[in-house]
Amino acid sequence: FVCTPFDPSGFHFGKIKNPGERLLHLELLGGSYDVLTNKFPLFPRHMLLVCNELVPQQMTAAHLQSVGQLIRPSSFCAYFNSWCASASVNHFHCHIIDEHPPVTLLPLEPCARLISGVRPLRPNGFPGHCYVFEWCHVDLVAAAVWAMQQDNQPHNLLFTPHHIYVWPKPHQRPERSFELYPETVGGPELLGSFTVYQQEDFMRLQPEHAAELFEINTAPLPARLRNFGRALDDIEGTISTVPQIRERRVLTAIRPSQSLDSAPNGCLVR
Repeated sequence: FVCTPFDPSGFHFGKIKNPGERLLHLELLGGSYDVLTNKFPLFPRHMLLVCNELVPQQMTAAHLQSVGQLIRPSSFCAYFNSWCASASVNHFHCHIIDEHPPVTLLPLEPCARLISGVRPLRPNGFPGHCYVFEWCHVDLVAAAVWAMQQDNQPHNLLFTPHHIYVWPKPHQRPERSFELYPETVGGPELLGSFTVYQQEDFMRLQPEHAAELFEINTAPLPARLRNFGRALDDIEGTISTVPQIRERRVLTAIRPSQSLDSAPNGCLVR
C-alpha cells in the first residue's frame, strides 16, 4: 500500500550510527531534518533529506513546506518516490541533487484541462502524464498527493526552485515495462536518467523504449481531485497548519551548482 505504516523494526534512517553520514541538521518549517550522504548516488552530489521524526514515506503538506523552504532559494533540485513507486526505505526522505535533470530542459506548456480552476503545465514532448505546478499552487499539490494516497496510487515528485512536477503512476507496473527495462521506473527515470547494471541491458535500451516507458508508467490524477475544496478539508495537517510559502522566502543563498552532465535539447535519455 502507498500509505503503509512506519515499521520501527525495519530499517530506518534513525538507525544510522556513523556521524560522518550526517552532513547537516536543519530545522525547517515542517519539522526537524538531517541531510545524509547517499550510499548509492545516481546524480552529482546526490544526498538525502531525512525527517528525524519516525514517520512513513508519505508526502504531507508540512513536508512540502520544508522541501520548498530548502530548494526554492537554491540551485538544487529534489525528488520524491512514494512507497510502491521506487522508494526502498519506509521512512520519510527526499533525494537532493546538484543539478537540474533532463526533464527540466523541456519547455513547459499549459495543459488542456483545468484542475480545480488551475491550469497546470506539462513538459512539451514528454510522452506520459506529467503535471507541473508553480510553487504558489503548493496547496493544490498537497491536495493532489492526498488524492493519490487515498486512491492507493503510487507517485513521484520533482521539486525545482520554481516548479513542482507530479507524476501519478499506474496502480500496477505494466508487464511490458519489465520487457523494456529491468528496473522499476521511478523518480530518476522520469527525471530522464536510466540506470542499468548489465552491459546487455545498456545496449538494448533505446530512446523509443524510454518514450514508451514514460507513457505506460504514468497515469492521470485521481478524479476525486475535481472536488478540490473537499480534498483540502480532508487533508490531515492541511497546508494552513504551517506558515505559507506563497511568496519566495528571503533565505541565505545556497551556492550555485554546476551540472556535470546534461542532455541535448529534446533528449531525455542519458
